[in-house]
Amino acid sequence: DGQWRACVDAYKQSFRKSGLDFGPRYHVVSGLCAVLRDEECPTSPDDMDLFEEVIRDEKEHAECRIQCAFTRGLLRFQASDRDAAGRDYRRAIEISRTATKK
Repeated sequence: DGQWRACVDAYKQSFRKSGLDFGPRYHVVSGLCAVLRDEECPTSPDDMDLFEEVIRDEKEHAECRIQCAFTRGLLRFQASDRDAAGRDYRRAIEISRTATKK
C-alpha cells in the first residue's frame, strides 16, 4: 500500500509539473488512474481534487479529461455512490462528444 501511494503521488507530481506540450502527459494520467482504479491504495481527497481540476480544464487534452472523468466515476461506483458515478460517466461521454466535433 505504501509503495502504491508513493507511485500515485509521483504520478501526480509529474502531471502537475508537466505542461500541455509534454508528450507522455496522457501516459502519466493513465498510470495514475490505473493504480487507483485497481484499488492498489486508498483514494485520497487530493486525488479526487486533481481529477476535478483536470475534468474542468477545457485547455487540457480531451483524452486526459475523459480518463479522469471515467476513473472518478469508477471510484465513486466502487464506493457505492451510484448517482455521482453516473454524473462522472456522463461527463466523460460529453467530453468525448465535444472532442470528436473539433
